[in-house]
Amino acid sequence: YTGAACLLGLYAGRGAGGEEDSQVLPLLLDQLGAWFRDSVGSSNGGIRCMDVLGPEACGQPNLERCGSLLSDTFSFCLDVLEQNDIDPFGAGAGT
Repeated sequence: YTGAACLLGLYAGRGAGGEEDSQVLPLLLDQLGAWFRDSVGSSNGGIRCMDVLGPEACGQPNLERCGSLLSDTFSFCLDVLEQNDIDPFGAGAGT
């Protein structure tokens, strides 16, 4: 979740001198939080590592489980960026 929030901030956030504050970033972060809680939290009883993998496995990534979660979350981020006319692959992306 944290990495996805950073990804959205990289492309949708503003902060350099002369740039206006981003009006869309807070909305994207709200969408990410709601999606993550619904898609991960509802099926695992929470969104923490120990909720997803169990207390014994937390800290020892499960390639199948964690890889799938990373892929799904990255896809979600790309979708919401696209829906807001932000192209992370376009010229000057992230600048």
